[in-house]
Amino acid sequence: MDKAKEAAVSQNRRAVILETQSCNTNAIGFYLHEGFELIGFDTCCYTNNDIGRREVRINLGYFFHRDARRR
Repeated sequence: MDKAKEAAVSQNRRAVILETQSCNTNAIGFYLHEGFELIGFDTCCYTNNDIGRREVRINLGYFFHRDARRR
């Protein structure tokens, strides 16, 4: 993750954005620990019944110049 953040900074990007599935709780925990925050989700990305299947697309972002507090 550090390499992705370093690459984004060296390219003058404002954020690193990623996508994972709501059922991937280990990855979500890792990303939150790395300072990412929830920026959106999609309840019909994979099927018409993503909520029923308990697999929703989650978008997370790490913003370099944001006033949001980080843990």
